[in-house]
Amino acid sequence: MSSIVSILCIGIDFDWTQANLGDKVDLSKIRAAVLNSFTELQKRPGVGCEMYTIVPDKKESFDEVTAKLRAGYDGKPWSGVSIGWGLRGNAKLTSLFETLVNTIKDETPQSRILFTSPEANQLESVERNFPHIQRPSDPA
Repeated sequence: MSSIVSILCIGIDFDWTQANLGDKVDLSKIRAAVLNSFTELQKRPGVGCEMYTIVPDKKESFDEVTAKLRAGYDGKPWSGVSIGWGLRGNAKLTSLFETLVNTIKDETPQSRILFTSPEANQLESVERNFPHIQRPSDPA
């Protein structure tokens, strides 16, 4: 039996995004893309994943994300931690992004750090970093 590739997907809280960036983004489109991408990842055989959303203004956010990183997946260290585009693609969140990357590095040094593009392509980032997790070939 092969081991599960466990992925923690970290992104910006949807409600925070609506309140702070709602006039600049199409939140319904973003939410649908992120949730569809996460669902696709959940369905991939050999992958176990969880989602955690950060509220940038919440003081306890890093205590919570640190606890999530330490807890791992089923008590085992995360194979990878994926950081969504909303966290790294917004210049105003650069400090938060840096703190998050360093927290991941410090708390789960064995985990690969994955990044999605604006298209919220969780599965593609997993495939890049864990090549044995590939999409099945299309039938001819």
